[in-house]
Amino acid sequence: GVRYVVLPRLDSHREDVAALLARELGHPVEIDGIATSWDGWNPAVTVRGLRVRDRAGAAAQPLIDLAEVSAVVSWTSLLVGEVRLRTLRIDRPRMSIRRDTSGRIDVAGIEFDPQGGTAGPGFSAWLLNQREIVVKDALVTWNDDLRNAPQLLLDQVSLRLERGFGRHRFGLKGTPPPEIAAPIDVRGDFASLRGGGWDQANGRMYVRLDYADVAAWSEWLPLPIPVQSGEGALRLWFDVHDGVPDGLVADVELANVRTRLVENLPPLDLAHVAGRFAFERSGARYSITARELSFVAPDGVRVVPVDIAVRYELGVDGETRNGRIAVSHVELAPLSALAAHLPLPDVVREHVARHAPRGTLTEAAVD
Repeated sequence: GVRYVVLPRLDSHREDVAALLARELGHPVEIDGIATSWDGWNPAVTVRGLRVRDRAGAAAQPLIDLAEVSAVVSWTSLLVGEVRLRTLRIDRPRMSIRRDTSGRIDVAGIEFDPQGGTAGPGFSAWLLNQREIVVKDALVTWNDDLRNAPQLLLDQVSLRLERGFGRHRFGLKGTPPPEIAAPIDVRGDFASLRGGGWDQANGRMYVRLDYADVAAWSEWLPLPIPVQSGEGALRLWFDVHDGVPDGLVADVELANVRTRLVENLPPLDLAHVAGRFAFERSGARYSITARELSFVAPDGVRVVPVDIAVRYELGVDGETRNGRIAVSHVELAPLSALAAHLPLPDVVREHVARHAPRGTLTEAAVD
């Protein structure tokens, strides 16, 4: 039957398999070879040299180039009427990812809309329904037309995606160009994404960068606060609800920082800054908190670790309508020098400038 007749002859039908994949993907597909075996009661298939090419330029660089793909097909496929994999392993893939100006993402010719949760021929839903997916030593190019950003190249990318107990967990590591960051480590834990729609995603993500040029990364990532310069180490935690990040916590240690907390304020320059920041936004209301914040201004003024919480609301004209700042264990002299750069009500900023307070506050709050 299948064990002795169908599987051993699969390689002789690789052109038929390629044609079947081409119909599903809507792009030309090439396959160099197919090898088969058995893993217990589960058939195993290894495909060598699988390439997906662009319809418009079949002679150009492939949209995706997979040196080797190995899959163990679960026997439960017979019960559910679709292909279910125990494991899917992809070695040394080369792939191109593009986001167009409308926000739709094209991965190797497969288009999907992160906002609408739709994908080409249900592919993303099928992929997320597999038990384990492992990618090793990938080369990925990311082209973002929506942000009009330069091409980003990630090398030596490894990915593990696991599904179980109603959740999806993944870990990704990759090496960006060394001038913008050290190897990146990304992890995620989400409630089940079986429908394939990111618009229903709920969970948390973690990003670790032992070195990053934060300003350079702003080309590809939306930052809660615009950063014109700054480099150092980052640990980021994102809470995601219905596909939208609604909370950010960051452990940072950065040097040579220039930022602007609100557009109508002068830029804030810091020679060094370290601490834990949290950022939240709800409509026109913003909340920024800092724990164990310490920094050094370019003139050498130092601020010992302090806790600060700033909450403010912006009007339609971009002006700060109302706000509140709470501090604990803060030296007033160096903080007063920064008042012009903070999103404070004008009356508070004027009082600070007029009186130039000094000393140490144990606890204080100003509306």
